[in-house]
Amino acid sequence: MHVAGSSSWSFAESLDEMPHVALYVRDALGLEVPEGAGIPPALEGPLSDRRQALDAEERTEAALQWPSWWHAIVADEARMHQGCDEPDRGSRMRDSLARRQATTGDPPEFSALSDRPALRKAVSGTCIEACRWAEGPRRSSHRPSGGPSFAWALTKQIAEDVAFDMSVGVESVRGVELLLAVKGDWWECIAPGVVLCSRSAPRDPAAAQAILRAVFVSGSAR
Repeated sequence: MHVAGSSSWSFAESLDEMPHVALYVRDALGLEVPEGAGIPPALEGPLSDRRQALDAEERTEAALQWPSWWHAIVADEARMHQGCDEPDRGSRMRDSLARRQATTGDPPEFSALSDRPALRKAVSGTCIEACRWAEGPRRSSHRPSGGPSFAWALTKQIAEDVAFDMSVGVESVRGVELLLAVKGDWWECIAPGVVLCSRSAPRDPAAAQAILRAVFVSGSAR
């Protein structure tokens, strides 16, 4: 996780494992998840074909059960990173980990998914390889050439501009970016001050400005 800012505005960026595990489950098993708000495109790169792990009926059920699991996962990740520069960061992270436990549970049982047996079977059958796959994007983000998605100077400028435009103290300008290794230039604000974003979207200068402004405006309006 990267946190940019000062004692006033802040912007946290993460490329976390659990969202990528969930996306791997969806894509490797070919789950035809209904389109909807906050549902990203497919993961980058080659994946194992695990469609035979479920029969047709189970795959249909798992696809219907997947979105609620996905939204719970990204909500937990966002809560963990919101206010991560504050003194209560430790308690926030503990609370988030407890919520994650309630969302999925531990392998191999994944007891929190017991009310969704098809999804539970999908997660159980792919979790190990999904975690292994997720390590690739996470490792690349820690290379010296990786760096944050958004230039610090641009982030600072837009944070200060939003504070001025909205007539709020700059200390109230906060944002969280959950970065995803998914295809295309995709991004979407999913909650006040929280944006899901593909790794390629911020490379376009106009898109970078639009993303930062959207996440800061929505976060400052809370």
